[in-house]
Amino acid sequence: HGAFNLPFMNSNEQSAFPSPFVTCKTTLDAKEKKPAKAATFAVSNSREAIWKEKLPIEISVDEIQSSVGLFVSLIDSNTKKYLAKCIV
Repeated sequence: HGAFNLPFMNSNEQSAFPSPFVTCKTTLDAKEKKPAKAATFAVSNSREAIWKEKLPIEISVDEIQSSVGLFVSLIDSNTKKYLAKCIV
């Protein structure tokens, strides 16, 4: 997976490249504000990041039957700000 054309991050009145990484957790964990169950490494100073990693997530049968989704987020490791997020 990858992220392209990411925004510049403002740091001390200067534009800077983000250092993005991806996290993944269940929507139930997101609602309860629990930490991510899986994350990629951060790609340093890049607006065009590619990860060749798998993010294994364990979900119980009960969670699947109750339609729990996955909350996927793209975060800048320097500022800890979301660059993008979605539920699948």
